[in-house]
Amino acid sequence: MFTVILKDVSERESGRTRIREQNAILARIRDAVHVRDLDGRVIFWNEGAEKLYGWTAQEALGKYAFELLKSSDNAADAVIREQVNLLGAWHGERRPTTRDNRELLVESRRSLIADDNLRPVSQLIIDIDVTEDRLRQQLERRSQRLESIGTLASGIAHDLNNVLTPITMGAKLLKRPASDGQRNEIINSITASAERGAGMIRQLLAFAGGTPGPREAVNVSELLEEARAILAPTLPKTITLNIELNAMLWPVRGDATELSQVLMNLSINARDAMPNGGRLSIEASNTTVRKDQGGGDALPPGRYVQISVIDNGIGIAPHLIDKVFDPFFTTKEQGKGTGLGLATCMGIVTHHGGALSVESDVNHGTRFNVVLPAEQQPAPESLPVATESPCLGSGETILLVDDEDSILQMSKATLEFSGYHVLTANGGLQALEVCRHNQQQIRAVIVDMMMPEMDGLQTIAGLRQIKPNVPIIASSGLRKPDQSSGAIEGTQAFLPKPYSDDQLLATLRQVLQ
Repeated sequence: MFTVILKDVSERESGRTRIREQNAILARIRDAVHVRDLDGRVIFWNEGAEKLYGWTAQEALGKYAFELLKSSDNAADAVIREQVNLLGAWHGERRPTTRDNRELLVESRRSLIADDNLRPVSQLIIDIDVTEDRLRQQLERRSQRLESIGTLASGIAHDLNNVLTPITMGAKLLKRPASDGQRNEIINSITASAERGAGMIRQLLAFAGGTPGPREAVNVSELLEEARAILAPTLPKTITLNIELNAMLWPVRGDATELSQVLMNLSINARDAMPNGGRLSIEASNTTVRKDQGGGDALPPGRYVQISVIDNGIGIAPHLIDKVFDPFFTTKEQGKGTGLGLATCMGIVTHHGGALSVESDVNHGTRFNVVLPAEQQPAPESLPVATESPCLGSGETILLVDDEDSILQMSKATLEFSGYHVLTANGGLQALEVCRHNQQQIRAVIVDMMMPEMDGLQTIAGLRQIKPNVPIIASSGLRKPDQSSGAIEGTQAFLPKPYSDDQLLATLRQVLQ
């Protein structure tokens, strides 16, 4: 006698087959896919992950993911894990490191996997490498930004000529006999013109700089005032510029240089749409998106700032309006546009978490609306400009290094008038020679960063060998200091050109103290 027990395992075998098929599919996906248990150990690692990160599946399985994919921001990783456990999913960008220590930028999606009893058992992570794509986008933005500078060049040249005229005329008038009142009036005119020109150059350099700035609270009112400073002298006289501001605009989180580029691109397009003149208006106001306004690709509920660029030009034909944000699409004549302007604007606004839309009526004008998420914290207020004179010197010896004789002469005169003893060097090689013969007396050095034969960095390195602890101030109209320290490497302060006598004295006093 015997007993036969039959058990239907069809469903179990079917499940195993399904799992094998799913694993085979995941293994073949080109994107990096891996699965971690709740402790963070890797339990699945596909071919895409091997190719992207350099670790084979045999090496990765059983290892903690945070050890394989080291990140510079462990605190953010902890927040992501908490969000996945709480909400079941997370999507964003991360900067993991490969086996050969290359830092990548990846677009990452994480999902919580549950068992049949709905208990979480693991996490599915899909990473897409966007490092090269992001670099290409940055290069395209820089190229488009420089194109915008080119379109503004004629207006800038015209305005710079207006700035230089009173300076050159005033300098010649000062050589002639005149009363004290006339001389003071001429001097004030020269000073005002020089400061106006310096402000224009600072605006252009900030706009043309291809390096992304920090994401911080941006004062929208200040952003629009800067746009006014660039546009007012460069737009044709046949175009009236009007900028309307809400006095209580919320700040936005973003990169001020990129947002300025958006305003410039939209304003240039508006200018080109009004060849016979017209009115360009820029308006800004606070707005709130409610939950009942969601759906589709709508912005999530919250506070936003809307900036509108409006013209009364030729408008956009209805059959073209859906194409205006496509890369390389342009309605301009051959050679007058690359078709990257609006595509760049869309990319910048999207990366800021906002939206860009257009409304147009042929022969009646166009309106572009930029909507940006408002910052929760107030934007930092601009520091008041000090009105009191900086502390004067007490006979300290200062070494000035610059290849421009006029800058050496004026800076030397300013410092000597303020109580300093000044040594000058016309270039890096001469600076090292002067320092060797006067190293005991020199208390600080001011070095121009852009010099022939021996540039600023080489000069600083040479000075450090002669006198390691001497305070050094770097000065330049092009190079920028490191954002985290506020100074160029190897120096104690940065003095941006063009600088005033007050800025020179205040910066010098800062490093001496």
